[in-house]
Amino acid sequence: MAPTVIIKSIAPNQYIKRTPENQIEPAFRVDANRSLTISAKHWEKRALHHLILKVIRNPQDLHLHIQRIHMHRSLNDRDGLYGALIDLYIALGQGGYALRVRMVKKCEQHLSAEQYATLSSYNSSGLDAEDTEASMSQSFLCKGLIGTPIVKKLPS
Repeated sequence: MAPTVIIKSIAPNQYIKRTPENQIEPAFRVDANRSLTISAKHWEKRALHHLILKVIRNPQDLHLHIQRIHMHRSLNDRDGLYGALIDLYIALGQGGYALRVRMVKKCEQHLSAEQYATLSSYNSSGLDAEDTEASMSQSFLCKGLIGTPIVKKLPS
């Protein structure tokens, strides 16, 4: 009989038995998955971290954005979901109106009324990474500027 290896989970007093499902690195499981939803029992945080790093490296990959949004929804992570939607809006720029509307409608029940209203107000125009109104700690593509910039961009 093989020895049992026990690893610590997120909760301090809980332990998860190491299984073939949770010992494989997320890169090998997430990258091979072409589905829009990832089933990641007992390794959701690791899969989410991997998705975030991939979105930062390749912000134009909409498939990664949708996987990340679905992962935050499945975890009931309101702020993470809001940040993921902001990142999707930034990646889409002024295009992708139909995708923006569909994703915000799909996530409406998981967002606060204020978050939903903010995202809905950007449906037609899109978002820029330097937009100060949508600064959010869970958004990784937003520049995070709060206040007014001292240095202004000169026209080209």
